[in-house]
Amino acid sequence: MLKISKEKLSFLKSLQYNPSSVTYVDESISKFGKPINFKIYPNYNHINLETDFPISQNEVENNDYSVFQQLSYMLWYTYGLINYNWLTNKSELNTGESISFFRRSVASGGGLYPGELYVYITGISEMDSGIYYFDVTGPRLVCLRKGNFDQYIHEALNEGGKGIYIFITSFYWKNFFKYLNFSYRLQGLDIGAIVGQVYIMSKIFGFQSTTKYLFNDNALNSLLGIDISEETTYAAVKLEITNKLTYRDNKVVNPITKRNQLDFLKHSYTPPNHLYPEIKELNCLIANDSIFNTGFTNNLVYYREDIDYPYPYDLLYASRNRVSPGENFLFDQLDCEQVRNILDMSLQKNFRVDVPIKEYHSFRFVKLYFYANNVKGLAKGYYFYDQLNQNFILVKRGDFAFNIQRNLTRKNFNLTELPLIIHVASNINYYLKNMNLRGYRAVQMEAGRIMHQIQLNAAGINLGSHPMLSYQGENLERMFDVSENILIQLAIGKFKPLLRLTNDLSQI
Repeated sequence: MLKISKEKLSFLKSLQYNPSSVTYVDESISKFGKPINFKIYPNYNHINLETDFPISQNEVENNDYSVFQQLSYMLWYTYGLINYNWLTNKSELNTGESISFFRRSVASGGGLYPGELYVYITGISEMDSGIYYFDVTGPRLVCLRKGNFDQYIHEALNEGGKGIYIFITSFYWKNFFKYLNFSYRLQGLDIGAIVGQVYIMSKIFGFQSTTKYLFNDNALNSLLGIDISEETTYAAVKLEITNKLTYRDNKVVNPITKRNQLDFLKHSYTPPNHLYPEIKELNCLIANDSIFNTGFTNNLVYYREDIDYPYPYDLLYASRNRVSPGENFLFDQLDCEQVRNILDMSLQKNFRVDVPIKEYHSFRFVKLYFYANNVKGLAKGYYFYDQLNQNFILVKRGDFAFNIQRNLTRKNFNLTELPLIIHVASNINYYLKNMNLRGYRAVQMEAGRIMHQIQLNAAGINLGSHPMLSYQGENLERMFDVSENILIQLAIGKFKPLLRLTNDLSQI
């Protein structure tokens, strides 16, 4: 593996503890305008997905869906446009200013959604085999390349290529225009949330999934027709279903296996990729690292397929009703059982991933800490949550609300009145040591995956959850004697009704 330079290590450390030092303000950014919300591939054939979406898990269990229906519903619940909102803000002159926006099942910094989904499909009778782009505006799948790419994918992932693969990429400009270099940290968290939702929805809709963070980036980028100067692959997820999937010949005599046979696929928008040289360079270094020489590429972690722990809420309902309340939190009490449900990670216990750390288990390497401010049954204080045994361990007793509030870098929340503040933490250096620069992406994605599960848990019991990165992590780690890096902070609590009109797009 390539050795990480001191300059790059310093850059990553600054993203964690001093983002302003590596985030320059380029006055020319404004002239490029806000990026488009959705990629558009003009003049490509597409297939519309099924849109008779189930609204409860009970409905899924009582229906015999085709594989095409299963895939349609899984993609929509993973990253589709869940609802459409109209919001009116009062101005100083007391006149209303309205804004509108789409929401998805997963959270994204600033609601900007830099992640993109591509699907490789073979064996579904309703579709030709090939590479498809998930166009959320349909929802539909746009056929980018028709053909058999099994051998190509086998070489890029170092495993069998038959079946259905979801490739999750990051389109840098979508959130760089607002967050500048800090967007690199956000992209990993955002895509980790998508990975988590893919895993959860795949289980509900009858697939078994395996996630890979180790692969040949350049090969997959070529297959998807994307340019690493604007977009790159972060994760690959294989979906398996054995009872319905029948593999068909697609009449391609010479399957494509070499990268030089693939061309860049032009879409309708060219971002100003010269504005983010640091992000491009980091992803190029990762792509050019010789990961297949590490000896770890087949080190997939398989857990026993136990019967899933029965969840106390409907996951489809929670996916449609996740709320980030912002300033609309209420000061109200939670009880101990609610906190246990919010922190419950049992749905993640069979997650399969190829992180090359000996005996890797995300529960051991991604830690959960929380401050209980107003929780019935728990003394005020800072706790560690033992995920494996579902125990609360008191780290420091006391009232720390003011200290947590003071360590916000953007004073846009009143954390002193929130009952629960959660910290997702892990050791960035440990991932860097085992996975090189790719480890930074991996630890952020793992944190994002756990963050998303917490948000779903909160939504399932009608609580709001708001992730935030505007805090002084080093001060918090020192204050609470946390030996890991605090990767994200979540505010949890009840909230007053949001003053907005909402259209549930599952009902249209």
